[in-house]
Amino acid sequence: MPNLSAKSQNWRKLLLVLIFLCLTSFLILTSCITLTPSASPQPTEQPQAQEPMTTTSPAPAPIPPAFVITPVSAISAPQLISPSNGATGVDLDPTFHWAIEAGTSAERFELIIACDNDTLSNICRSVSTNTTEYQPKINLEPSTQYYWMVVAKLGSVDVDSTIAFSEVWNFITAE
Repeated sequence: MPNLSAKSQNWRKLLLVLIFLCLTSFLILTSCITLTPSASPQPTEQPQAQEPMTTTSPAPAPIPPAFVITPVSAISAPQLISPSNGATGVDLDPTFHWAIEAGTSAERFELIIACDNDTLSNICRSVSTNTTEYQPKINLEPSTQYYWMVVAKLGSVDVDSTIAFSEVWNFITAE
């Protein structure tokens, strides 16, 4: 391969950066919209001309779009349901329930159960699920205060394109 001048190498780097930016923009755009094939257009009747036409070919019909761009429904913060905030005497094997707003979506949720409320830094349990409820397989400790929240995620497993956080609630387990 012949040696490239510094100017050619700079152009090659610039081209690679531009390609990267285009691909990144495409990925961001496609995570925000869905493409749906459009329906075939139905033939419409043309009104009869009052005067004779001077041309023998009909006017071309409008070309329908191949795809209709529809925004993806937004993601909303999960609404915690149970155990309720401030509850006491909660079973050692509670079922955690939450909901999302109608018209919104999430591909998966992360339930976080923490042992303190210091920004939930002391996480006791964390689980990823695609449902709006979860029951831990191992019992919680008796007479212990726990803090819990849910993170709704929309996007791939490796790169979360969109996330939404619930409020943080707390409860105390039974003795």
